[in-house]
Amino acid sequence: MITYSAVIDSPMAPVAAFAYLADLTNFEDWDPGTKEAVQVGGQGPGLGSEYDLKVGMVSLHYTVQEFDEPKLVVAHGTHPLVDSTDSMTVEPTPSGSRITYEAELSTAGPLRLLDPVFNRAFQRMGDDAADGLARALDGRRTDDGV
Repeated sequence: MITYSAVIDSPMAPVAAFAYLADLTNFEDWDPGTKEAVQVGGQGPGLGSEYDLKVGMVSLHYTVQEFDEPKLVVAHGTHPLVDSTDSMTVEPTPSGSRITYEAELSTAGPLRLLDPVFNRAFQRMGDDAADGLARALDGRRTDDGV
């Protein structure tokens, strides 16, 4: 399993930050790797909502598996060759919100042999996404990717 984590401090109120993060169609706005994000199931953000995201040349079908408003959204994406789980946690701070973004990527079958190569690429993609998320939330990264 390949993992990525970033922390962003934002002046946005936790409820507003959560609302933005909970709508996975917004991935298209802040994650440069996401070329298209469309909701295909459910009525707006929420538990069980489904989204199709085109990431590079791969299409992943995401389902929201955990939804604890206004604190946590966990979505699991599937593709025959990879699984991805994205977790976004929002905590209140005196000046707004702290967002922890975590992503896990699991490859299938013989692709697992390429995990070291995928890890380097996944870290770069994660940094680009975290930087985009910081911009979208008018915030700044407070993890090692500052």
